Amino acid sequence: MPEHASAVLPDGTRLVHIGPYKTGTTAIQAAFHLARKRALAQGVQYAGYGRQPMTAVMAGIGKPSPWAANRTPPNRAVWRQLVGEIRGSTARQVVLSSESFSDAEPDAIRRVVEELGGDQVRIAVTLRPLGKVIPSQWQQYVQNRLVEPFDTWLDALLNKPRGTVTPTFWFRHRHDELIKRWADIVGPERITAIVLDDRDHGLAYRAFEELTGLSAGTLVPDPQLSNRSMTLAEIEVIRAFNIAYKEAALPPVLYQRVMRTGAAQLMERRTPAPSEGKVELPPWAIEPVAAISEEIVAGIAETGVRIVGDLGSLTRVSTTRTDAEPVVHVSPDVAAAAAMGILLASGLARGTAKPGRDSGDPEADADRPKPPRPIAEPAELFRVSTIQLGLVLFRRLRAAALDRVSGLVRRG
Repeated sequence: MPEHASAVLPDGTRLVHIGPYKTGTTAIQAAFHLARKRALAQGVQYAGYGRQPMTAVMAGIGKPSPWAANRTPPNRAVWRQLVGEIRGSTARQVVLSSESFSDAEPDAIRRVVEELGGDQVRIAVTLRPLGKVIPSQWQQYVQNRLVEPFDTWLDALLNKPRGTVTPTFWFRHRHDELIKRWADIVGPERITAIVLDDRDHGLAYRAFEELTGLSAGTLVPDPQLSNRSMTLAEIEVIRAFNIAYKEAALPPVLYQRVMRTGAAQLMERRTPAPSEGKVELPPWAIEPVAAISEEIVAGIAETGVRIVGDLGSLTRVSTTRTDAEPVVHVSPDVAAAAAMGILLASGLARGTAKPGRDSGDPEADADRPKPPRPIAEPAELFRVSTIQLGLVLFRRLRAAALDRVSGLVRRG
């Protein structure tokens, strides 16, 4: 690490970690969240209440959530509340982390910096080789309902005009342009770029400890965090689900519930078999990805920002994949994990757990409370909202009551 890059930032700093996505952000956020009390005892406050205040930040930069039905940003009140917490803090430093900042346009960056304290703001950006970011980001897009196969998507990404597919990708991951957008507002001397190292997973934690003046060992990995990449079989199950989901024209909010925070999360908790392949660049992509990586590294060096780690390592691109498109074998274990995730996310299993194990004695078990029956609905009702169903029932009951009254009147 260059000596000047690891200097402790001055008291009063609001350190904003802007991501981008797929650069170890979740692990860093989890470490800060886990160390909230220990960090605050050392004068460093981690802003927000959860692992990261995504909704507030999206409100702050004026970007909608991909799950928002109306495609409008969240109410700015949640951002103002976060700003109030940061500006009212008595800690010597405040850390705010969200990869959503990597989607901010220049006007939003200027507004965010001013609202957070202007000259008190410092920026941290984490960097990972583009060859590793690409497969990871495609997986993330698939978990946000993308249906294009990896090779098809990659060909469009590398060989067609920007914005042909997933317009956010190059906006986030031309890391030289991302850093320049923020440097144009805050100045390069107030930005630290931290280059991740697969051989040294503690580098990022140490870099943030040194920037904030936290004692060594304050930031450690969260043992409860499962943040592995999905296997090829797992992500292809989700992509196949996306195709069927899109054909059924079902809403994004339901997908968020049953897949993004349901089946996908449960699948990530399983331990993949060693034979399960991963998503890798095809050989034809090595050269163009390496060329873009060289441009990115040169652009970052030109900005003059502080560098922690080996900037040149970002140009390394490799793959173990052959020319042939890999054959996907979905094991029963993968399929079962997806099915169980959807079942649990649907809520149909709620209240069906049996209270304790059977003793093996039928007479003794006879007096034990019986578990409630599983909730079961006809398949035709799955797409009918509670409000719609309630209105239908109300109308039917009213019509039945009127018919009954009319019949009594006629008989009378």
